[in-house]
Amino acid sequence: MRVALLTAFLLSLFLLTPCFAEPPADAETLSWNHRPFADSADDFHFAVVADNTGGERPGVFLSAMDKLDLLRPAFVMSVGDFIEGYTDEESELAAQYDAFLPLVSRLDAPFFGIPGNHEISSDAMAAYYGKRFGSLYYSFVYKNVLFITLNSQDNPAEKTGYRSGLSDEQVAFVRKTLADNASVRWTFLFLHQP
Repeated sequence: MRVALLTAFLLSLFLLTPCFAEPPADAETLSWNHRPFADSADDFHFAVVADNTGGERPGVFLSAMDKLDLLRPAFVMSVGDFIEGYTDEESELAAQYDAFLPLVSRLDAPFFGIPGNHEISSDAMAAYYGKRFGSLYYSFVYKNVLFITLNSQDNPAEKTGYRSGLSDEQVAFVRKTLADNASVRWTFLFLHQP
């Protein structure tokens, strides 16, 4: 009998309590700090990740990825130099990328990579990078914000002995991308060596 009465009481509370599919219109005024909801259709946050080379300490980048994930960015941008590189041996490059990629695969958010001088210091490294990841520079629009990634190692090594700078083709890509996206709210540019 007591169980039946308790069940009836709880059921009546459930049926009499209003349920909202979304917060009521005045929910912001009901909050203790009167802050607006942080899920605006236009707002978002992203993270930028830097080098993993030049004195890499084991476990530090991995720990940073785990902490970064707690921030729940919409996506993560990079500025290159994630492998030691400086080799034309495909097997060695493959091993270095195979060791690095699981670190960013831990992220729940998309990770956008770009090459630095450690990824592309020779024509052979540029060819391997392109074969493995596709375009060496690209752009995308997210919530009416333009993101352009550049390859600052774009000129062939035959000109300088070291891949560097932006090629004429890449400069034309940037000009076209900016013209095609003239109405975006913001434009962000990412590259390894300014």
